[in-house]
Amino acid sequence: LSPALAERLLRRNRDGGRLLNLYGPSETIAATMHEVGAADLLRARIPVGRPLAGRDVLVLSDEGKPVPLNQCGEIWIHSLDMADGYAFSPASEQQRFAALPDRASGQAGRYRTGDLGRWLSDGVLDIVGRRDTQVKLNGVRIELEAIEATLMAAPGVRACIAALV
Repeated sequence: LSPALAERLLRRNRDGGRLLNLYGPSETIAATMHEVGAADLLRARIPVGRPLAGRDVLVLSDEGKPVPLNQCGEIWIHSLDMADGYAFSPASEQQRFAALPDRASGQAGRYRTGDLGRWLSDGVLDIVGRRDTQVKLNGVRIELEAIEATLMAAPGVRACIAALV
């Protein structure tokens, strides 16, 4: 959600409704929520907020350690209603579901999102990008690197780039 779009939506709201920015991959459903206000319009990006009840959200370094405030790391999520894994997927895809203990419940299942984020000083999560080239189109995961690899294996292809347009 860009600040420009948030501003347009807030301006159109004449009925006292609230603008909520939710974040969560399909594998974990919604994980965080942020009520967008006028102060958010001054930010570079609208944050995705704080974890919802029953969710544990961490921002971890490459070594699996929590990063300090305002430091970028990968977002990991645990929720009781998250997926157990991907059906009919290779082991490399199953690695997104890791045995990293949840702080609140002690359960081991946690989803490694591939999203890069940071906790801001006001306690909200800010998403800054992706670790890989995965994109989602209408809720369907698309691995751009896999498309590129398939194209590169075709006879006569010397270079290619896959992109969502």
